[in-house]
Amino acid sequence: MRDGLSVRGHGQSLAGCRLKVHDIIDRLTVLGLDPDEAAVYVHLSMMGPSKASDVAAAVKLHRTEAYRTLQNLVQRGFASATLSRPAKFEAAAPERVFDDILAQQRSKTDNIARAQGEIADALTTLRTTQEPAASRNTFKVLQGRREIYTVAERMLREAQEDALVLTTHDAALAMADTAGLLDLVLKRAQEGVRVQALVRCTPTNRARLEALAQTPNLSVRHLEADRIMRFVAVDGKELLVWVVSDPSPRLGSEEDVAIWTDATGFVGTQQALFALAWAQAREVRSMPDARGVVPGTRGNG
Repeated sequence: MRDGLSVRGHGQSLAGCRLKVHDIIDRLTVLGLDPDEAAVYVHLSMMGPSKASDVAAAVKLHRTEAYRTLQNLVQRGFASATLSRPAKFEAAAPERVFDDILAQQRSKTDNIARAQGEIADALTTLRTTQEPAASRNTFKVLQGRREIYTVAERMLREAQEDALVLTTHDAALAMADTAGLLDLVLKRAQEGVRVQALVRCTPTNRARLEALAQTPNLSVRHLEADRIMRFVAVDGKELLVWVVSDPSPRLGSEEDVAIWTDATGFVGTQQALFALAWAQAREVRSMPDARGVVPGTRGNG
């Protein structure tokens, strides 16, 4: 939690309650909220329906961090969002929040007790003389952009040597910017991770892509394709590949489906295909801008 958050900075007690605001934020962490989520939930409870930009200013979070925190609260039932643009977020009633969490905990406790009665003794007596099974390659199916972007963020954050990014989605740059992935890619490149990005360059995003390509360790090339292709590969060990991709720019789309895998053979195959595409791809600076002119040339006449 950042120092100086205006919500946390209030030393006053809430009406009818001896606890100060920062005490309430601290206590909310027992519900599984991190300090930022707790501060945002308290702000919504105090101020009522609020836009993401207002929340970001109030609790002193970056716009993308505030939006991500609000979405987390919505997904977990601590808040709701309107369908208007811009959306307004409202805190769920605390009575319902606590009742729901207590009910979940009771259900979890009952399930554990049931499992203990059914299988604990059997597990205790199990013995095997077989050699440990060889580790298996893992494949996980991910549904919805938020879940997929969360995995992509984790992969990029943990990258040690290199990251390969391929996307021909027209809104990919804007979505990555909104989700905070673009800032993360720039940060990792500046930290020494070698990033290669094959992106469909358009007249509207050309200038931005060329500016990104000026970052040390970050190379960007144009890939011409008539269909959406997207994947992220890290260190030759992990691959995230989209198998269904919604063409819309909605960050909250649930239509996207991706597969994450650590199957090194499959990861290596995709890396080899990426290398072939990279060798044939064009430099972004050779692509026309919004005027149809390639900078550095005299244009069409």
